[in-house]
Amino acid sequence: VCRHGRPGKVRHGDHLHFGELALHAVSRADFDYYRQREIPFTNIIAKSADIRRGVKMGQGNIIGANTYIGTQTVIGDNNLISYCAVVGHHNVIGDTNLLAPAMATSGSVTIGSNCIIPAGVNFINGVSVGSNVIFPVGYDVSVNIADSSHIKDRR
Repeated sequence: VCRHGRPGKVRHGDHLHFGELALHAVSRADFDYYRQREIPFTNIIAKSADIRRGVKMGQGNIIGANTYIGTQTVIGDNNLISYCAVVGHHNVIGDTNLLAPAMATSGSVTIGSNCIIPAGVNFINGVSVGSNVIFPVGYDVSVNIADSSHIKDRR
């Protein structure tokens, strides 16, 4: 559905609403299915995203408006990095992660795959997060987090 709310031809400048697709770009199973058949995925990057020099990015990523991705960051496949997210310099982001609005990483942060990082989560410099980790809203990550951790809200 484009900006005027009717299905039809999409014109340059139309705002697209993806509905459920935005919750997680494409399911990991679907992504792998098409990749095995050598069907490439494109990256969708908002015009206002600020992606710095030396960033390497896989396929099928969605980068939202006003998002910042710092120098020499490596981003895997099939990630949704929502609007106003800040990914610092020299970070490594795995595959099929959801990074919500207003989350932020410092430099040299590593995030595994299949993580859910909601709004307001902040990572200090150099921390590592395993795969399959779920954080509560507004959490401050100051230590390394093991695979498959479900972090409890401290409030």
